Amino acid sequence: MADSILGSSILGRNLGPCNVYWDIQSGGANIYIGKTDATTIRKTVEKTDLVTSQDGAGRADAVITTETWEIEFGMAQATLERQAEFDESIELSLSGPDVIGASFASVIGNGDLDNAKQMKVVRIKDGIDSTDPLDTITFFKARITPSWELTFDAATQRFMGTMAYCYKDPDNLDGLGRPLFCKIGTI
Repeated sequence: MADSILGSSILGRNLGPCNVYWDIQSGGANIYIGKTDATTIRKTVEKTDLVTSQDGAGRADAVITTETWEIEFGMAQATLERQAEFDESIELSLSGPDVIGASFASVIGNGDLDNAKQMKVVRIKDGIDSTDPLDTITFFKARITPSWELTFDAATQRFMGTMAYCYKDPDNLDGLGRPLFCKIGTI
């Protein structure tokens, strides 16, 4: 079995960090998220029980009713400029190239898919991004939702908590014609 970012026949080789990129191939900023704490990719499947009187109170079958993919990480050494790239509530005040202020507005009602971009998670090997296609997960429609809490004390490092919700892309299909959330390697 080939080594990949999601699994390996040699479990010890699955250790290590990754880099996260957002807005790849959309003609936008191609933002390197920067240094992060642990990056977590989470797939969740929920099922609804199907019951019949002949099968009693137990489940006779189940149907998948929800699939979600999320990417969670904390931005270390975050800057207002990087935050403003994917947080539409931030408006920077500039003096030339220098940030001299920022305002944070309400963006209630903004749709995720209106602001979704492609996101890549790339495993780091030998100190750099791996060039092996099996070490890259490409999410076709990801929407970053910043939600953070900053602690100011003598021992806590501040991370800008970040969650990306991933959506199915009807323009990227598998061999059976089903819309994809993401891909690994060459398909």
